[in-house]
Amino acid sequence: MRYAVEMLNIVKRYPETGVVANNNASLALPEGKILALAGENGAGKTTLMKVLCGLELPDEGEIVINGEAVKIGSPLVANKLGIGMVHQHLMLIDQFSVSENVTLGQEVVSLFKLNHRQREEEVTALIERHNFPLKANAKVGDLTLGQKQQVEILKMLYRNVDLLILDEPTALLAEQEVEALFTTLRELVARGVSIILITHKLREIKAISDYLTIMRGGEVVGNYKTSEISEEEISKKMVGRPLGLALEKSPYKGTREEVLRLEGITLTQKGGKRPLLNDVSFSAHRGEVLGFAGVGGNGLGELEEILSGFAQPTQGEILYKGETITRHTTRQLRRGGLAYVPAERLAKGSASQASVAHNLIVTEVDQFTRGGLLQGGKIATYTNGVLDNYSIKGRSAEAVGSLSGGNIQKLILAREIEHLRDYILFSEPTWGLDVESSRFVYNKILDLRGEGAAVLLISSNLDEILALSDRVAVFYRGEIVLLIEGEELKEATKETLGAYMLGLKGRGTDGA
Repeated sequence: MRYAVEMLNIVKRYPETGVVANNNASLALPEGKILALAGENGAGKTTLMKVLCGLELPDEGEIVINGEAVKIGSPLVANKLGIGMVHQHLMLIDQFSVSENVTLGQEVVSLFKLNHRQREEEVTALIERHNFPLKANAKVGDLTLGQKQQVEILKMLYRNVDLLILDEPTALLAEQEVEALFTTLRELVARGVSIILITHKLREIKAISDYLTIMRGGEVVGNYKTSEISEEEISKKMVGRPLGLALEKSPYKGTREEVLRLEGITLTQKGGKRPLLNDVSFSAHRGEVLGFAGVGGNGLGELEEILSGFAQPTQGEILYKGETITRHTTRQLRRGGLAYVPAERLAKGSASQASVAHNLIVTEVDQFTRGGLLQGGKIATYTNGVLDNYSIKGRSAEAVGSLSGGNIQKLILAREIEHLRDYILFSEPTWGLDVESSRFVYNKILDLRGEGAAVLLISSNLDEILALSDRVAVFYRGEIVLLIEGEELKEATKETLGAYMLGLKGRGTDGA
């Protein structure tokens, strides 16, 4: 059997933190096959792939590409070897066209000038060859998240990669977009491309991969043919025990008073063809989870900005307990009743260079000062208690940026819910989290609901929307095209919601 890649006994240490991210990790991928790389957050999957892409240098071990041992000292070397990676956080420039993004750094130059026509023709040919629903001259900022992901894949194909690595590629896709992605991956494999797929999702592992490597605690616990291992066995090997969602959603027994109301919220962009949000109205009540579903680029990002005070609407009114807060800043909203867990954990949710302790107290710093000075002992006691209660793997003085994604999310969650607020906004709360961390977040959300908070849940993960929500609002092109609850919600499927998210049903269609 000929292998596209073999990674043999890879060791990667970070002496400054004492972390061994990879400990004698080995895997092998046969040519023209799909390998799923699975494991909890912090298991070492992404680090191992960064070693393969030249973003990290291994301390020990060997990499073999197409039967030859190689040294991959940089991403440029990896690219020359035909290795490319689509990262979890897409690396595109919204202001550029599809062709400009695809060819960035690989531009065709004629007489010291960029040959724009040739660039666009080459990208158009690539798009047509792979049957992507894209136009080379389309602005990337106008695309859906699924289409942006296709642009990232095109970038790799333009560079003639033979080995394509995708990190959590379905994290924010609608159900129909996941199927479209899988169709693309199968077509690439048929053309001879080998693929490594980093994923937490058991059903996806079974649906798309030929081989499976499972990691735990920086080590590979097994390499398998996917057809020869069950989902339950995969779960046990990932975390050492079987996993199940098993959420208890008890009825809220308190008064369902209205906490928040939006009336006719519209957000327009200067020179924009259509509003980013158009006449959005809804209310949120104590003891409920109000879920918001939608594909990227259809208004949920703008809704998050407005609800969190980072943007203000062009028209409409926001009421908190009957009083207008439409023009309030984030600070004013927080001093009122808002808690906020953003989708962008590093950009908005934390200060990556600051310590765990400082990130935990930043919203309640007055409680930890006396005479204008921070009380170190009180901060340490509080921080250590939170780390224990939320099972956060980290130290008080450690920089947040050195933690895994799951631990950063639990830290932000702890900070925001330690002091109960009237309403809490979650945006993509389990993006990139493993099953265990996701279940932890879900139970905390339901605890908040049971304590009488109004929970606003923005998510593209339809499993969690359906499992957690008491009501669901679906967005398409900046409008609510579906609002369901009760029996209608109980009978709803991911396929039904996905059809509204993609505009196949809703206003102006037969399904309206």
